[in-house]
Amino acid sequence: MERIDDLQNGYRIIQDTDTFCFGTDAVLLSDFATVKNGERVIDLCCGNGIIPLLLFAKYKPSHVTGIEIQEVSANLAKRTMQLNNLQDKTTIICDNLKNAKRFIEKPVDVVTCNPPYTEWGSGYVNDCDSKMIARHEIFCQLNDIFKSVSEILKFGGRFYMVHKSERLAEIISIAKSFKLEPKELQFLHGSVDKNSKLMLISFLNGGGSQMTVYPPIFDVKGTEI
Repeated sequence: MERIDDLQNGYRIIQDTDTFCFGTDAVLLSDFATVKNGERVIDLCCGNGIIPLLLFAKYKPSHVTGIEIQEVSANLAKRTMQLNNLQDKTTIICDNLKNAKRFIEKPVDVVTCNPPYTEWGSGYVNDCDSKMIARHEIFCQLNDIFKSVSEILKFGGRFYMVHKSERLAEIISIAKSFKLEPKELQFLHGSVDKNSKLMLISFLNGGGSQMTVYPPIFDVKGTEI
């Protein structure tokens, strides 16, 4: 069932409770990312368009392109942009993120991504296909994500991602193979006595080896995945 939610920042979003609604992780990622005035952004796995909306509420990007493989979610994102009169500043593409470079004329300043967290064949499998696709690496794996980012991000550009903390070593290893250097890291915890389940991490295309680790964030709902 569809509904329109007021984000309390001047924007509204169309959601479908039968498929997939945005979560806390997307909100935290949009807050973690930094976009300078006039920069161009690509949001991979954009879902129903929550991250582009939140970036426009906080910053002034010149244009945000969202890439989403699921047609239902991509359609929701397109309609959400129209609802907020952002259709001239956004482009929503229904395609696999592996093909991202086909849709840009030149490398962008910023890439964001809230990808599927779970390796295919492990973890709980949701009966709803749309949720299964959103949560499991069915159509893209970590290597695909970083390959695409390396193809669409300009030298000196920034990539922001939210992912499982337990996959940190794997993520950094793959990122470095594409010359994307980790620069910022922040762990998210459901409570002070729980291990971190999710993390926010940024990368710089062509950056040096130093990384800033921020204080953790506690009492984050939705981190017990």
